Amino acid sequence: MKIKRIILVLFVMFMPFVVNAQTCDTSKITISSVELDNKSNSVVELSEPTASGKNVNLDLSMTNEGDNIQYKIVVKNDSDEDYELDSNSLGLSSDYVTYTLDAGSDSIVKANSTKTVFLRVKYTHKVPANAFKSGLYTDSKDLVVNLSNDKVISVNPNTGISYLLYVMIIAAFGISGYIAFKKKKHGVIAIIIVGIITVPASVYALCKCEIKVTSNVEIQQTNFTGVIYRNNEHKIRPGDSIIPSWKWIIYDVNRDKEYLDEIFSTKEECEDIISNHSSPKAKVGNSDVICKQTKIGAGEYVTKASDLNKNYYIRDEVQNDIVTKVQVCFVTTKEVCLNPGETEFMNNYTTIQGEESWFNEHEGNCSFNDAYAGCNNDQLRVYADLDGAEASLPFGAFCDPYYCGYNELN
Repeated sequence: MKIKRIILVLFVMFMPFVVNAQTCDTSKITISSVELDNKSNSVVELSEPTASGKNVNLDLSMTNEGDNIQYKIVVKNDSDEDYELDSNSLGLSSDYVTYTLDAGSDSIVKANSTKTVFLRVKYTHKVPANAFKSGLYTDSKDLVVNLSNDKVISVNPNTGISYLLYVMIIAAFGISGYIAFKKKKHGVIAIIIVGIITVPASVYALCKCEIKVTSNVEIQQTNFTGVIYRNNEHKIRPGDSIIPSWKWIIYDVNRDKEYLDEIFSTKEECEDIISNHSSPKAKVGNSDVICKQTKIGAGEYVTKASDLNKNYYIRDEVQNDIVTKVQVCFVTTKEVCLNPGETEFMNNYTTIQGEESWFNEHEGNCSFNDAYAGCNNDQLRVYADLDGAEASLPFGAFCDPYYCGYNELN
């Protein structure tokens, strides 16, 4: 009789394992598609949204506070269970960007069906000026949308304690308890009650899965007034904005070179130039020349010249994002700046001439005639040429910084 009671006790205690030994098949929950629904005019998709399995990737650019974009996401449920979307699980924000999920009045993704939800990304709080780098702030987030159903399942044994260990612990507890209480009238009942209370609490959990949204949002600084310093090939004239605009250019894949001297408003315009071979960059049979979307503007810059760690650079004076003055500068014992344009030739001539002694003292030399002034050493070369083509000179209309460097023609 005692043996029968022990077997009865252990059977009751092990029931949760027998009845609920099942798992969720979350592999059947996937993102079927993600596509643009609507957006503000100044929002740019740096790349098209992608969906893979349970992952969604977004890559965006925003400029103005209040900019927003909304995506339509189709969640596919190929399982035999209904799942509930937790809209609040993604209702979080970074310091400056807010993400919200709208599942409508019914948040259930029914078995063997699909459901469309809307993901909204909004630039809600202005980024402070000191947070920008080269006028840009990048907000990157990994977000999770939780899905669950009301099916109670046993906890995954891979959490560190196996079912076998549970069985051993419970068996030992049950036998010991029975022996301890065997002379008491209610010993068996007490053990059964303890088993029922403790075991389910340790092995039950809801069936859940997650959808992950990886979001990258570039936020552009606006209304900047001050001086910027840069060392890049971006060409800026007085009157141009330092805020980049997204344009299309010809890109040589083999050489990893962007041709910034030909700029197109649309991809179609660029592809038409390539297909008709009407540009010297679009060589016949060169399948590695493609159209690429890129930012046209000031490029990377700093607001302190010393942060460049260069002895030559471009200096741009800016008022409310608009360039008002452009100079080429180099450093000897001090900062020396030259002004672009042929009308400034004599002023630049005199400025370079004033640095002749420094170049001579630093293993360099200078040369001057009626139409040319130039000095160089193994670290720096500067010159002004009265008869040169304006766009190719460091003192021409575009003022490229690399012309100030010693190896500027390589």
